[in-house]
Amino acid sequence: MPGSRRPTVVNALFGELSRIALDILLPVALLAGAGIAVDRTLRPDLATLSRLCFHVFLPALIFVRVIGSPLPLAVMGRLAAATGVQTLAMLLLGLLVWRGGRAREQRLVLALGASLSNGGNLGLPLAALALGDAGVSAMAVVMMAQNLLTFTAGIYAIERHRRAGLQFALGLFRTPVIWAVVLGLAGRGLGLTLPAVLAQPLGQLANGLVPAALVTLGAQLSRTSVTRGAAAVGALCAVRLVLSPLLALAMVPAFGLDGTVAAVFVVGAGLPVAVNVFILAAEYRLDAALASQAVFWSTVLSAFSVAVLLTLLL
Repeated sequence: MPGSRRPTVVNALFGELSRIALDILLPVALLAGAGIAVDRTLRPDLATLSRLCFHVFLPALIFVRVIGSPLPLAVMGRLAAATGVQTLAMLLLGLLVWRGGRAREQRLVLALGASLSNGGNLGLPLAALALGDAGVSAMAVVMMAQNLLTFTAGIYAIERHRRAGLQFALGLFRTPVIWAVVLGLAGRGLGLTLPAVLAQPLGQLANGLVPAALVTLGAQLSRTSVTRGAAAVGALCAVRLVLSPLLALAMVPAFGLDGTVAAVFVVGAGLPVAVNVFILAAEYRLDAALASQAVFWSTVLSAFSVAVLLTLLL
């Protein structure tokens, strides 16, 4: 009878949620907790930590994962294209939703928060623990596409009233992430294999991203006020954690994604607001306090929403 099966289904769902919470989310929380402890005792320079993550560790990881990815180039291309379309769609949606009644600095933070997910801090650890090397390689492609858009369309949305087009274009050439993507794709296309003298140090830098990024996230969370802008942040969390993965799920058939790649695409779309949003807000004098609030609350709430996504997709 259907009624007799319901407790079994509920128990199975609860057991899977518990497993994901203990095996995947708890290690992430412990590393972030270490970052909170480090911040309370040593008070490190947060800007330096963030720049190390996103200008040293992140380019190294993207380069290593792109040039050595086991995914076929065609699959990488479809996943990157799907991520790009989904990210731009969420950015435009955010600009429309928050187009009136707010300062430009707040609108940009909210729109960027709606479109950019925390693939570096949370996506890679989740992919590694839940899906193994194949999941990490797919998540690296998602990060590659998002970071390209972050440092192109994202900065353009902020800077279009401040810098001329040529100045903006020249600034892109100083962005290590973009060079990591270009060189990684070129090496992959040419079938190059890195010699050990380069592969070993780059691999060590790449492996350093996850712990360094999570400690940095914890340090940022320890400095975040949790009482400001509740209505705006609540709406952003709903858009980021619910609407974004639903849009990604609807896009899966159109881009021919399946299996682990499809799961990574949807989970990646449902991750919390990217720390990059805070970095951009601080760098370009937007509403950095609102950005830190968005990172904090979306990260807290994602402990449940991401567990549900993993349970449904794995």
